[in-house]
Amino acid sequence: MWDEDIRLMREAGVTVVSVAIFSWARLQPTADTWDFSWLDEVMDLLHRAGIGVDLATATASPPPWLTTAHPEILPVTANGETVWPGARQHWRPTSPVFRQHALRLVRAMADRYKDHPALVAWHISNGLGCHNIYEFSDDAARAFRIWLRARYGSLEALNHAWGTAFWSQRYSDWEQLLPLRFAASHPNPTQQLDFKRFSSDMLKDYLRAERDILREITPNVPITTNFMVMNETKCMDYVDWAEEIDFVSNDHYVQPGPQDRDELSFSANLVSGISGGHPWFLMEHSTSAVNWQPVKVAKRPGDLARDSLLHVAHGADAVCFFQWRQSAAGAEKYHSAMVPHAGEDSELFRAVAALGAILRTLAPVAGSDRETASVAIVYD
Repeated sequence: MWDEDIRLMREAGVTVVSVAIFSWARLQPTADTWDFSWLDEVMDLLHRAGIGVDLATATASPPPWLTTAHPEILPVTANGETVWPGARQHWRPTSPVFRQHALRLVRAMADRYKDHPALVAWHISNGLGCHNIYEFSDDAARAFRIWLRARYGSLEALNHAWGTAFWSQRYSDWEQLLPLRFAASHPNPTQQLDFKRFSSDMLKDYLRAERDILREITPNVPITTNFMVMNETKCMDYVDWAEEIDFVSNDHYVQPGPQDRDELSFSANLVSGISGGHPWFLMEHSTSAVNWQPVKVAKRPGDLARDSLLHVAHGADAVCFFQWRQSAAGAEKYHSAMVPHAGEDSELFRAVAALGAILRTLAPVAGSDRETASVAIVYD
């Protein structure tokens, strides 16, 4: 169906696609084998059609062969339970074993596609921290102690900052310090805050590890990763992360409710602030219903264009969707797409193509910086 996909992409005005985001198991079927043939074909097809590729490093979820050989990369919950394979993002941000294998894949991807004319940007991992931001394993404990030493310098300073005289929590050795695991009562609030700061920093450090390899091999290809500024996603310090990438990208999904468009506008405006008023990418949103919401509300006529253009009004220079063609199987098979199961002869695809036509007319504003507003909201 790929030739048909290319035809429909051109009809819809698609100019960039994200590729290979969750493809680790296909790119590296076993520890010692690689298969890039299918991705080579996709890249070539898109280039011939004049469509750019935002190429993912494919590290978002480890393949079954890796978790079977190295179960020590699997996350551990605050209750001490192992997060097993079966969904996605089942890896520890502080695992040296995971990092070794993931960075090997990043280097292989960069070496293979560094000169491909379709490559317009790198897409590091996917939705970093969506499911594994807070992780409580022994790897996390060791990394937390290193982070705390760097932050406080001495146990005396840490004990003072944490107020450990309360409830007999005073520490006399660094090895006594732990992540914020399941506790009998209200945990130390400063320990909670530092663990949240640490967790964001560990994912940022991983982001930088992938980025450094890409910059070494492809110094002229811009690098991004998709943030998730929306609704209740508050675990990652994106203002801090934004300095580590070349342009800001964001995922946004409307949560149906009485303030759904207020939240959409607030989040889009916040992304503009995170990007310093410079243009950014809307890397994901939906054409209609979203599979993971408790009630899967289909968008009404006009919602697709209105939601998309609101992001443009707040500085988005790209309007991208998950997903191109609706999945036949898998956890997100009930998630809407640009091409639904009904195909091109559908109201949904006609709305997608109409949006493409509108965006073509707005091309002259691409690259514009935001004008500074006279009123601001401080978001902490």
